Formats: sequence, structure tokens, C-alpha cells
Amino acid sequence: MLKKLLAGGLFAGLGAGVLAAVLQLWLTVPLILEAELYETGVLTHFVGAAEDGTPSATEKKVTIEAHEKAHEAGESGIERHLLTFSADLVIWVAFAILLSVAISLALGAGLTASIDWRRGIVWGLCGFLAFHLAPAAGLPPELPGSSAAPLTARQIWWTATVLLTAAGTAFVAFGKGWWPVALGLALVLLPHLVGAPHPDAFGGVTSPELQALFVGRSLAVNAAAWLFMGALAGLYWSREAQNG
Repeated sequence: MLKKLLAGGLFAGLGAGVLAAVLQLWLTVPLILEAELYETGVLTHFVGAAEDGTPSATEKKVTIEAHEKAHEAGESGIERHLLTFSADLVIWVAFAILLSVAISLALGAGLTASIDWRRGIVWGLCGFLAFHLAPAAGLPPELPGSSAAPLTARQIWWTATVLLTAAGTAFVAFGKGWWPVALGLALVLLPHLVGAPHPDAFGGVTSPELQALFVGRSLAVNAAAWLFMGALAGLYWSREAQNG
């Protein structure tokens, strides 16, 4: 069984990790590089006329493009992309192993009769809800230069939110009767009723429009990776069931 869990995790996790890495390099890394210009003071988000001393739209575009080219051309840029790619593979393999364990437990307990790639997508959607969408309702993804509460408080709230959302989703999905559904919904809502930790005042130097775009793209990338990973995991476990 352990061999199946690890094999399923590698199969689904590597596929999802490659997809996530490609999408991040395309959609979110350019936003991070631009945010670094705000963090270092090269750009400001109080845009005015060029004669006021602030860069025009054209000058801003040129500055961003130059920063991206310098980053990609430098050795540190290549190393950073490789680290991003490697980290994505490790993270998504870990996610896939957790997903494989959950599917295996559900099959073993008779909570679900079978699994295929379509049902796997549903499992992936639940994983996205627990690990990304629910935590993002209180602590959205952050760019460099954003203001935030102390790291320990955010980690505690994020972990509690993931665990409670996963447990609540399981009660809703597999519970029989009204009370498991009610309990599941209560568990999902609990961390948001308590509230995520935030700084006393928001004063980040990064453009709020850029931050909003980053949040949307980050959630889209993670959703795509989870759905793809769920489909691969469902395909793997369905073949395992057919092979006996």
C-alpha cells in the first residue's frame, strides 16, 4: 500500500508540479519581479504626470522590462527559476501524496465506491478549497512590499484553516443526515469567524492593483494544478483498481 501511495503521489504530483511551475513562470513571476521594483523604491504606485517627477506609463513599462531581462540574463535569475521549478515539484508531490492517502482511506472505508479521473477532479477541487481558496479568504497571497501580520500568527491561522476546512469538507461530502453537513459547514466557517491576523494598518509600498492581479493569478494557477493533479490521481487509482 505504501508503494501505491508513493507511486500515485509521484505520478500526480510531478505532473501538477510541472504545470504549476510553467504557469507561475508565465503568470506570477513577472508580477513578483515588478513588485520588487516597488519594494526597492524604483517604482511607486502614485502615478502622475511625467513632469511631476513620476514615471510615465511608457517609462514604467521600459523599467519593468529591463528589470525582467536583467533578472533572466543573470545567473541569479536562472538559479531562481530552477529553485522555483524544484520547489514546485517537491510541494506538489507532497500535496499529491496527501491526496492519495485521502483517496485510499475513502476507498478502504467504503465512503466512495470507485474513483476515476472525473471524480479525481472533484477531489482536486476539494484540495484547492482547503489549501488555497479558504485560507486566501483571510490571508491572500502576498507580493514583496506588502504589509502583513507577524509570520507565526499567520502560519498558525493558515494551518488551522486548512485542517478545519479539510475536515469540514469531509463531513459535508461523506456525512449522512443533516448534522454532519451542519458540523462541516461550521468547521469551514470557524477560522473566518475568529478572523485572520492582519497588521494594525495597511501600508505596503506595492501597487494594490498589482497585488489584486497577483492574488487572482495565484489562485488560478493553484486551481489548475489541483484539478490536473486530481485527474491524474483519479486515473492512477482507477487503473490500480482494474489491475486488482
